[in-house]
Amino acid sequence: LDPGKSTFEIVYLTAYTAGATTGTITRAAEDGTLWPAVAHPSGSWTVAPTVADMGVSGIPTGTYAPIGATSGKTWIDVVANYGADPSGATDSTSKIQSALTAAGLITGTVFFPLGTYLTSSVLQVPNGVHVLGSSMIGSIIHNETTDVFTDVSSGGWLSTVFESFTVDAGLTGHAGGHIFNPSGIVTLTIFARLDLVQSTANKSCFQFSAGANAMWASENRFAGLTNSRSVPLVNMVDGSGNLANNVLERSYFIDFGTNPGTWQILCSETGGAWGTNNSFRDIECENPQGGAIRVLAQHGCIIQQLSVFDLAGTTTQDIVSIGKVGSALSEGCIVDGYTRDAGVLGGADIKFETGGIATSKVTRVDSGAAHPTLVIDFQNNNAITWDTIGANVSLLNNTSGGSPVLLLSKQVLASPAADRKSTRLNSSHANI
Repeated sequence: LDPGKSTFEIVYLTAYTAGATTGTITRAAEDGTLWPAVAHPSGSWTVAPTVADMGVSGIPTGTYAPIGATSGKTWIDVVANYGADPSGATDSTSKIQSALTAAGLITGTVFFPLGTYLTSSVLQVPNGVHVLGSSMIGSIIHNETTDVFTDVSSGGWLSTVFESFTVDAGLTGHAGGHIFNPSGIVTLTIFARLDLVQSTANKSCFQFSAGANAMWASENRFAGLTNSRSVPLVNMVDGSGNLANNVLERSYFIDFGTNPGTWQILCSETGGAWGTNNSFRDIECENPQGGAIRVLAQHGCIIQQLSVFDLAGTTTQDIVSIGKVGSALSEGCIVDGYTRDAGVLGGADIKFETGGIATSKVTRVDSGAAHPTLVIDFQNNNAITWDTIGANVSLLNNTSGGSPVLLLSKQVLASPAADRKSTRLNSSHANI
């Protein structure tokens, strides 16, 4: 009852944890005062404020639900509805987690208005929730201590969306965690227009250790700020054949630090399983000194339109590497469209690792404006098809020597008359 009146008043549950016995209920916006914590018997929030709170002898008990659950509203604002601090001055972890938990009950959207949000422990995101910021650089989630996002009870993410915000992980010299680190499989989940900044050398932006199926990541930036980065920025490793039908596209990778020790992207099955039909399309890699993309034990993997530029020093790994894990070969893989503008190689531009490939293809490889010599190394593998290889491309087979057996099924040079002189078949170790 409204004080002094005989009408009901709308109240809102502003803090809720599944299974809790107490909670906080706020009155309508006319005064905004908080009622005391109240009991939670039999699954219902029973309101029993004091006479001083209401100005009357009491009101009937009532059942209340999280914001949006009964009204059909599925939009939850972490600031307006749960009191998160957009200035970044105070820790908003518990308030953001309350918003995410409430959204999980209604498969709703959790919105982060313009601002910076400080968190100090990992946020558990339920299935089906849409985590949305105001823009790619307008909403910033900052965590210097732990992983930033994980799933609930190792259940993975199904039909979950992360869109339009920045995550700063481990800045100002602190040892942070992974940005996305679910314990379960990532399925039918979208990552779009995210700026992911990783400043801890042994942590990733995507750490998908249980696999991913039909995941779509588009229009994101993955940035490594640390020196001597030791894990990939995107680290997709699984041992059960759960890496399938994933798309990472139209994204930008950059290493700001020096001496990165490993690839920016790793997609690998282990334990004798194969990944299938994973695609990496329209990717730009700046300064991938530790390599750009490595795929292992993959069937039907496509690397399409990969641009490499601004190498700050000699590479420590091959830029693109395709191979096997144990007896699980990579097969039917395609590298279609590759260019590098400059830099010094410590390996190859594209390498098919020794004994790890069958029936794969390389096409449309050419150098950028600076015209460096590109290197494709077939490493003694069988049934490799290549065509449309441009100028300044050196084709090697088994740089470590040996007796290679190589099938090159066709050679279609971009400009045969001009390119035949500058495209070289290096047969010092090969019988082609």
